[in-house]
Amino acid sequence: MKPISFPFWLTLLLGAVACTAVKEPSPVQAEQMEANLPAVATITELVNGDLACYVDLIDNQGNQYQGLYATFEICEETALIGQTVKLTYQPASFNDCDSNEPCGKSKTELAIVQIEPWEN
Repeated sequence: MKPISFPFWLTLLLGAVACTAVKEPSPVQAEQMEANLPAVATITELVNGDLACYVDLIDNQGNQYQGLYATFEICEETALIGQTVKLTYQPASFNDCDSNEPCGKSKTELAIVQIEPWEN
């Protein structure tokens, strides 16, 4: 009896798929990602998208940040557009589909989960 053998390319493909498992960032990775984002900034736009709320900011040095992920509750804070706010970030899970229809896939992004008016 001849042993079952897979084509070499199939073995490579299965190995590659097994090695690309999605995992959440560790707390250290999340802190490093957060270090590159402003703690205090002015909100220039809030966009309530299909998969997340997206926030545009400008920091005190004039650096612009566009399309930052945020929880949907953040988009309800429209009165804070144009104001300087303190931002709190946390890893959060978002649908990873082409629309808001469930597809069974998700991804973890560092997201704005809280904004508070900031007074210097």
